[in-house]
Amino acid sequence: MMKRFFTHHPLMKLFSLLIACALWVVIRGEKLVEMSVNIPVKFINLPAGTIMTGDLPDMIRLKLRGTKLRMEKMDDDFFKPYVINLEGAPLGNKTYWIYAEDFKIPFGVNINRIQPQTVHVTLARTVVKPVNIEAKISGTPMPGYQVKSMLINPTQAQIRGDQDQLDLIQVLTTEEINLDGRSVSFEGDYAVDLRGYRVSLLTPTVHVSVVIDEKTGSENILNIPIRWTEENGIAMRKLNAHIQPETASIKVSGPLTKVFEFIKTPPSPMLNQKQLLRALKDHREALINLDMPAIEGMQFEVEPKAVKLVYEPQAPKQ
Repeated sequence: MMKRFFTHHPLMKLFSLLIACALWVVIRGEKLVEMSVNIPVKFINLPAGTIMTGDLPDMIRLKLRGTKLRMEKMDDDFFKPYVINLEGAPLGNKTYWIYAEDFKIPFGVNINRIQPQTVHVTLARTVVKPVNIEAKISGTPMPGYQVKSMLINPTQAQIRGDQDQLDLIQVLTTEEINLDGRSVSFEGDYAVDLRGYRVSLLTPTVHVSVVIDEKTGSENILNIPIRWTEENGIAMRKLNAHIQPETASIKVSGPLTKVFEFIKTPPSPMLNQKQLLRALKDHREALINLDMPAIEGMQFEVEPKAVKLVYEPQAPKQ
């Protein structure tokens, strides 16, 4: 039998042996290298009404060793996601082991390390909870302006997760809403920020309406001359009548820009024409109210509110 092995097709067997030896020499002589790749983890078939809790890995890291030629084409995209099938998994903790045999790798490449080697999955029943939403504000409006009101709709978001996680959440905020340099009202849809929590959101966005209004203020303007019509002035001179006092003070309240305008050019209080004409007709002393013009968004408080109409004695005719 042995004799036949060496004598039957001897040249072919010798040629095969030479090729095998040559390949062995090439492979042995090629330099070995190491590299690491990250493989995403994918969980499938999560049982209905449950949620995964705890620190679950997003990636599995493999440390590979092999010839440079074999390793050149092996990067993160070479491997498909590592699938963990949760079908039939019970509530509570379960450990899934990861083995080198789970991965398809080329001949001549070895897996030296798998990290993590195990994945610990904890399944809990899902619970839904309403949580209040607050707007997360940054920046300030244009100088002289302020946020008058802010409306969030809806005011609560529905979140879903395990009870332990839900107990940690008392309030959620929107994504950042920047007010820098704003001087007019605005509105929009903003995402609810869930970073840092392992829960899902049933209300992903809320509508926020922000009303921006000019800041208000007030200033006192002193010693403003009191006005009357030219017709009334003629009648007062004929009767030798005048008012006491002849000036008044005004407290101006409203948007700051308009308040500053009135400081430069203040409105004058005016004698109430009906009261003045009646008093002049009857030739009697009387208190005459001071009237201020009606200007939208502005308020005026005049002091005194009324002045006295008095008469000087007529000089005797010569």
